Amino acid sequence: MSTENATILCNTERWPLFVDAQLQGIKWIKNKYGSKLKAIRLGQKSYLDIVEQAISEGDTLLIENIGETVDPVLDPLLGRNTIKKGKFIKIGDKEVEYHPNFRLMLHTKHFNPHYKPEMQAQCTLINFLVTRDGLEDQLLATVVAKERPDLEQLKANLTKSQNEFKIVLKELEDSLLARLSAASGNFLGDTALVENLETTKHMASEIEEKVKDHLGGYPLAPPAGAHGGHGSWADGH
Repeated sequence: MSTENATILCNTERWPLFVDAQLQGIKWIKNKYGSKLKAIRLGQKSYLDIVEQAISEGDTLLIENIGETVDPVLDPLLGRNTIKKGKFIKIGDKEVEYHPNFRLMLHTKHFNPHYKPEMQAQCTLINFLVTRDGLEDQLLATVVAKERPDLEQLKANLTKSQNEFKIVLKELEDSLLARLSAASGNFLGDTALVENLETTKHMASEIEEKVKDHLGGYPLAPPAGAHGGHGSWADGH
């Protein structure tokens, strides 16, 4: 299971569409979300009713084993074409209330799928196909988990911490760019902005130091005052 793929899947703004012929990603997702995940297959009995319920209740919906085309009735959902000021979306001839927490994930078992440009623009394609190096890493992790479960737990804690730091750093970077773009005139004379820049710089340095010290073997936490806006993918690792 690629840590990079898991991070992208959990934090992408577009709907994630993952290529997963060996079902590695499916297994991880179902373990992470548990009973909170609704999983369906296109064409199954009453699947549109499940889609509509997930949209209105703000659930995470996984559509498994799609082909290279998707039922046209779902096009407004893929494109997030909401109506009535973003409060509703049309599914077929129905107007379904659109909950802001709704999240869609798409899965295909095709090794080399070809999707129309519109769908590629609406989704983030993630490749979960197992490589030789990835398989070796998995086998090594299995052996370590059996022989030294303490080391495997330490690795999981460190990986989780590092990814939380990456998320916080990205949010600091985005916040900094937003402040600079909103500043007018001589921003050096803007006391509040300069103070914010100093705070951001201090927090970024603190994070970098903790990342350097991650081999010390202790679970890390984001610095005081820094709050990640995304859930950590490692919760289900």
